[in-house]
Amino acid sequence: MAADPFGPVSPDAGAPADRGAREAARRLLDGRAGDEDAAIDAAQRALGLPGAWPSRLRVHRHMEGMEQQAEGLAAWTAARDARLGAIEELMSLLEEHAIGDPVIVVGRAARGHLTGTDAIRLRIYTERPVGEIAAALEDAGIEEIGFETDDTGHGRFDALRFADEAGEVLLVRLPKSAWGRRQRNLYRDEPGPILDLEGLRRRLADAASGQSAWENAADSSSANEG
Repeated sequence: MAADPFGPVSPDAGAPADRGAREAARRLLDGRAGDEDAAIDAAQRALGLPGAWPSRLRVHRHMEGMEQQAEGLAAWTAARDARLGAIEELMSLLEEHAIGDPVIVVGRAARGHLTGTDAIRLRIYTERPVGEIAAALEDAGIEEIGFETDDTGHGRFDALRFADEAGEVLLVRLPKSAWGRRQRNLYRDEPGPILDLEGLRRRLADAASGQSAWENAADSSSANEG
């Protein structure tokens, strides 16, 4: 089988924090926990591992591995690539047609690491009002768009939350003046993985051809992925 161009899933094994991550992943996948913090807290209490606090990144890596075992790697990869393809279509709609300003995908999706519980985090850099962006999405057939405010280390930004073929999406609107800082995580002042539209298209082309020319984007284990 050709190498996955988005890279292997290989969490560290054996350490107490890794045992907690595996248990937290099980609780998220079977619905016993509704979010990462609740899953990690319950796993620590269940295993008697106070202080062994696993990162969300490690929890999600285990979730991927469990999903791959349950579905089969080929089926899981095909579903992942289909979801990333839907993200590409959404980014294309916004950047090349409806709005005309740059869009990037950030966090785990930018590394190609997705589980069934992940929300897709997108940013659009534009001066257009958020209501105009919502109207463009509605014109494209997206319904039940929620308006939110995203509190970050760089300020408060308008955001839209909705669901489409990519799954749950959080689209954060930033001013064009912030474009030069696009490689920074919005919640912690550190680099975070990003992909622009052309970058995502190249990765999908690699996946379709079985090539693995791209190195993984840098991991970020911060509490928030955007």
